[in-house]
Amino acid sequence: MVEFRSKWKVKAILMIIITSVLFPCVSASTYMVGKETGWNLISNLHVANPFTFGDFLVFLYNQSANDVLEVQHLDYLNCNAAQPIRTYNSGKTVIKLTQPGPMYFICSRGDHCKRGLRLQIEVQPQLSYDNINGITTPTTISLSSSPATSPPSDATSAHPPYGAGEVGKSLYLGYVLVIIVLVMLVLCCPTVSF
Repeated sequence: MVEFRSKWKVKAILMIIITSVLFPCVSASTYMVGKETGWNLISNLHVANPFTFGDFLVFLYNQSANDVLEVQHLDYLNCNAAQPIRTYNSGKTVIKLTQPGPMYFICSRGDHCKRGLRLQIEVQPQLSYDNINGITTPTTISLSSSPATSPPSDATSAHPPYGAGEVGKSLYLGYVLVIIVLVMLVLCCPTVSF
């Protein structure tokens, strides 16, 4: 009996290692912009976190005093709010990072941007395995040809939303991974009942 348990543990550990090497799981993280104080002039908006595809930025702010505008690089540098990509003004804005590359956010109220209420981040590309040897290389994420989803209700947009259709691809990969793990459990451990 002890020998059976020992073999089962070894098989289970090997199966977990093989699954994690072949199918890396990336979980999304949620970042509170400004941490405890939120998106305002007293916040420390220095961001050292590496952001990746699928992460979320959460902006909490007083909607009568502040807003959040996603802007282009030059508009960020000049605190120009004339042509935002998106405008958020609900007091709680959650933005899913669905496009690799730099993103820029400013507050358009008064001189808040010039006084430091702005944020620049770099979103790392989603990683994929290009071949069976497991060499990881960055993959550029392209826009889906499927119909785009509408932006959040507090947003006004001059451009289509980024990464439409990527959520479905992520869910599909998750389901495939679960099925593979279950099949491996059945094949490697036939005496285990579910």
